[in-house]
Amino acid sequence: SMANGSCFGILSTCKNIDAVSATMEALFSESYRTVTPALYELALKVRYSRDDSDESARMFDLIHEGTVLEFASLYGWVCNLGVGFKATIEDLNANWESTTKASKNACERGIQAFYESVLALN
Repeated sequence: SMANGSCFGILSTCKNIDAVSATMEALFSESYRTVTPALYELALKVRYSRDDSDESARMFDLIHEGTVLEFASLYGWVCNLGVGFKATIEDLNANWESTTKASKNACERGIQAFYESVLALN
């Protein structure tokens, strides 16, 4: 599930992909520079903090500084990463090793297909 992130798409029928892409990039850039700091400084550190101590504010800073984006979190759903893992976790009798081996080829094919589709954008 991508419930923890944002994404956008451009329809294949779009007549001016460059203009749409540039506009979206400008909006995302401005949001990163203005909305994100306001969210952290005003909403999280002041309004939604349980107290107004420097310690609470520093906790939000530490969480924000430690945030990383990794490939599998961003693109795992596109590449079929984790195929079968959820079913294995839910089935207590399943064999994790055999499920991992069985999923390896599908994951590698998904990553390769994604890679090729990104290269084709040029």
